[in-house]
Amino acid sequence: KGAVILSLYAAAFLARSGRPLNYGIRVMMGCDEECGMHDVPYYLERNPEPIFCFTPDVDFPVSIGEKGMYAGGVFSSAPVFTSISSFAAGNASNSIPGRASCVVHAPGKSFKETKGITVTPKEDGSFLVEAQGIGGHAAHPDGKHNAIGILTDFLLDNGIGDADERQFLELLHKIHSNAYGEGLGIACTGKLLGQLTSIGGIISQEGGVVRQDMNIRYPECVSGEELKKALSKVAAAHNAQFGGGEILEPFYISPDSPAIKVLLSAYTEITGHPAEAYTMFGGTYARRFKNAVGFGPGDDYTPRPSFVASDHAPNEASYIPSLKEALKVYILALWQLQDLAAEELRGR
Repeated sequence: KGAVILSLYAAAFLARSGRPLNYGIRVMMGCDEECGMHDVPYYLERNPEPIFCFTPDVDFPVSIGEKGMYAGGVFSSAPVFTSISSFAAGNASNSIPGRASCVVHAPGKSFKETKGITVTPKEDGSFLVEAQGIGGHAAHPDGKHNAIGILTDFLLDNGIGDADERQFLELLHKIHSNAYGEGLGIACTGKLLGQLTSIGGIISQEGGVVRQDMNIRYPECVSGEELKKALSKVAAAHNAQFGGGEILEPFYISPDSPAIKVLLSAYTEITGHPAEAYTMFGGTYARRFKNAVGFGPGDDYTPRPSFVASDHAPNEASYIPSLKEALKVYILALWQLQDLAAEELRGR
């Protein structure tokens, strides 16, 4: 949201400068970034593709590539949970849930004391089981601990469920045992875009049928269709199904592109910091255009107050001094992009 304000100020500055522009500048505000960015195809059906554009939704200097994204899910082929009910966690498929809970129907059962688990007896003889992990963005699983995995392993360790229930719990264990796809047999690392990540986000239960949403971000060494086949095979081995959502393949723009060099130069000129292009785990609107990158406004060089949290974490925020400096970078970059020929802007 802060970046939207910066974009408007930068465009207003150029509009009021009196300097003739070689290219028109348009500020586009998307409203579907977390849910597939389906507003971009709608836009492009009615407007020409931009020669070049950037999204202020990353860290400086410049993000020139993003992993592919695959949002699918596994679900039980039939109602399987009978002794387990109300299994729930997460509020977004692209976030690692920090809390999970379920109700276990096992009167008289005693449970092993487990870190991160709270068991509360209910009046009907069942138990509310709650798991506490460390949540965060799906693109950055290091240091996080998915509460669904904690809860699943607790149920397995305590012998909860019949054969059908435990078979599905074992599938959940494979999903949550590692955030890099190792438990599912899909781990890989690309030379350009790094390591695959795979997390389980929202889990829900309707009757005895359980669905676990998954968020997979993959490098150039594997395709979305290959992942779909592999995950369908793993799910079938546990009498479950894998349902694939939309596949967004990886993208990468050469750091030698003249437009990229302009952005890097503008950042260094304003901040005095060295600039080198990078690739990222996350997904932004840049992937929906033919010639687009991520460009700020985050900056690791500027110390942030302790209350300014990271992406998708509680108290996520922007730091105003960083935003003010970013505004200068944007204005300079937009001015300098005006001097590039159309062929250079397209990276030809």
